[in-house]
Amino acid sequence: MKLIRKSKFTRRFYDENQALIKSIWLLSTEFMTDVRYRQEMLSAVELVKKYPCKYFLADTTWFKYVISPDLQDWTATHIAEVIANLGVIRFAYIIPEEYISSLSVEQTVEEADQLKVNKPYHLAYFYTEEEAREWLFHSQPES
Repeated sequence: MKLIRKSKFTRRFYDENQALIKSIWLLSTEFMTDVRYRQEMLSAVELVKKYPCKYFLADTTWFKYVISPDLQDWTATHIAEVIANLGVIRFAYIIPEEYISSLSVEQTVEEADQLKVNKPYHLAYFYTEEEAREWLFHSQPES
C-alpha cells in the first residue's frame, strides 16, 4: 500500500490493485477540533476523487474525537453521500472498543445510512482488519 496522505490525525493509504483506500485514525484525534475534523473528512473526499476506488476501509480503533450530532449530519451529507457517488461500493469500519468514540463513529455512519439518497454502497463494522478485508473483497453483497 502506498501512503497518499499523512496528517497529525490520520494516515491514508491507497492500494491500486484492490481499488482500496485505507484511512487510519490516530490517538491524537483526542485533541482534534471541529474544524480539523471537517478538514480531515474533506481530504478523504479529495483522495477518492484522485485515487479511484471501490472500497474504503476506515480504521477507527484509536479514534478519540467525539463527533457532535451537528457534525454527524454534516458528515452524512457532505462526505458519505459524495464518496458513494464517486464509486465507492463498500465501506468497512474497524471500530474502537471504547464506548463513546465507537458510538459517535457508528451514529455518524448510521446518519449517512438514513439519508438513503442514491446509496449504491454497503457498510459494516468490524473489530479486526482481517474481518473487514474478508467482507470487503470476498463476501457477497446484501440484497
